[in-house]
Parts: sequence; structure tokens; C-alpha cells
Amino acid sequence: MKKLVFLFISILIISGGPVFAQSVDDIINKHLEIIGQEKLAKAKSYTVEVVVNQMGMELPMTMKMKRPDKFRMEVDMQGQKMIQAFDGKVGWAILPWISSEPQDLTDEQLKQARDQVGIDDPFYQYKDRGLIAEFVGNDIKNEVDVFHIKLIDIDGKAGSYYIDTKNYYLVSTLQKVNSQGTEIDVESTMSDYQITDGVAIARSIESKTSMGNMSVKINKIELNTPIDDAIFIKPVK
Repeated sequence: MKKLVFLFISILIISGGPVFAQSVDDIINKHLEIIGQEKLAKAKSYTVEVVVNQMGMELPMTMKMKRPDKFRMEVDMQGQKMIQAFDGKVGWAILPWISSEPQDLTDEQLKQARDQVGIDDPFYQYKDRGLIAEFVGNDIKNEVDVFHIKLIDIDGKAGSYYIDTKNYYLVSTLQKVNSQGTEIDVESTMSDYQITDGVAIARSIESKTSMGNMSVKINKIELNTPIDDAIFIKPVK
């Protein structure tokens, strides 16, 4: 009997033990189900009002997004309004400290802006968008047990996503972004999830970089409110 037990233990050690682990798609699908992505996918528009705290300054910001890919972001910076927008074809911005005239966004600026203001969860239909998801392993992030998943885009750039093993909320991300020609790491922590129209959304986001930290507090979220397409179009000079 002891020999049989020893043999069984030896087999487990060699084989790595019985496999009860979920696949990466099991984790992703559970996450999308928990946050209400199915309901979010039906939302035709998304409006959010936030306060950004950076370097001791509080900056009110409003973002309006409309499917399939229009967005407009306005930031009140000490009485001056910075605007960044995309009408589905042209990306543009008004930076009042540089010029009152609209400036075209570069391809990199537009890509980063679209990544930041997308309506859907980053894992939603990731395969259809040419992304690859890899399960890195179980980890601990901010004293929370998490699934660590790496999401790789079509350019080979990878970002790390950490999903709570208990409630399946996204609690942290680690991504590389381009800032004035320099690639920097941005680590973000999400918390205070609240339900809006059946969709779980983090109301607090803390981001850390080598260039400084930033916090975002979401004060208001609206789904399916009417938005005029004209606000996304680049003003004529």
C-alpha cells in the first residue's frame, strides 16, 4: 500500500499534478460576464464626467464616446479647455497653450487616445481584433489574489492585466505608452466598482509612472444618451 501511495505521489510530481486550472478564455469569459459586457456592447453611447488629480491640480474632464469609434474628451486646465476628438476618420486636438486652432493627431497619439477611451472592456472580442491573450499565472497584486493575463496587440506590444480571482473584476494593469517620443510604463489600479445600468465600472483609478502619479475619480456615467455627431468633427479654420 505504501508503495502504491509513493508511486501515485511520484506520478503527480512528474506530471505536475492534476490540472484543475481554468483556460485563459474561461477566465476572460467569466470576467466579461461578471462586469456586464453583453449589456455594455448594446450601449450606443457612453458619457463620463471625472476629476483628474495630477501634481496637486484637480482637472475636471468629460468624455463622450459614440459607436462605432467616435470620441471627444474635454479637460478644463485652469480656465483653458483642452479638447481631443475623433470623428471616425480624422483625429484632432485643441491645445490652448499652443494654439487656439485645431491640430491633427499623429497616428501614435490617435492610437493611444482610442485605447484609453474605448467603450468596451479590453478583452471584448480580442481575437477578432487580432490580439493574443496569454495566461501568465496566478499572482498577488495589492494584496489581492489575481490571474495575470498578458494581452498582445498586432504590433507585438504587450500589456499585463490582473483579474481578481474571487470577483473577476480587473484590479490592475501594466502598459507601455509613448510620451513625447519616450516609452514609459504606466501601472494603474482600479477600485470602487459600482453598477450602472447593469454594467460594473471602476469609479476610482490610480496610475503610477516614472514621470509622476495621477488619480481619476468618476463622478457620473451615462449610457445611451443622445450625442450630436457634430461635436466630433474638426472645426474649420
